[in-house]
Amino acid sequence: AMDYGWMWNVDLRSRSGNGYVFNNNFISVNDAIEEFKNKNVGNVKAEDIHAIPFNNRYCLTPWLGNTVSVGLSCGFAEPLEATGLFLITWAIETIEKLKYKKNKEEIFNRSYVRLCRHVYDFLELFYTSSKNDHTEYWRSLKKYHTLNKPKYQINFFRENYSYKFLNDASLWRMFIYYN
Repeated sequence: AMDYGWMWNVDLRSRSGNGYVFNNNFISVNDAIEEFKNKNVGNVKAEDIHAIPFNNRYCLTPWLGNTVSVGLSCGFAEPLEATGLFLITWAIETIEKLKYKKNKEEIFNRSYVRLCRHVYDFLELFYTSSKNDHTEYWRSLKKYHTLNKPKYQINFFRENYSYKFLNDASLWRMFIYYN
């Protein structure tokens, strides 16, 4: 974790991919770059740093007519590859399961929106359950946390030791690893 967000490092064959997702309502781009450079002493060249603003959003109707948007073309939750791969894999599997259904477009769209909400809840859980409170950014997350669903689902699991209540398309089926 960083002072105003989180950082990741992905080792590739020829280089290392690093990033810092931060909230520019709490830190300027220049200050975020300085914090990033300080945490990566000696590993970062100024010309390799690029600030890329993004908004996390998802499409409410990824299946429209004879076109299905998959992956980044229908949503972006966060910049880690695993989430994107999960959503792409889910879409391919779901399209295959629905291909002969009469109302496949409606089912797919409803399921995709529900899955995206689960992804956002899952991400929110990691931010709001953090023990970090050393900056206003981290303290604000605790105040912002208005969804009871993540807390409810974790408490439900702890009390019942079961995640059978979750459907196959639920990211929450994997939250056993959170404990």
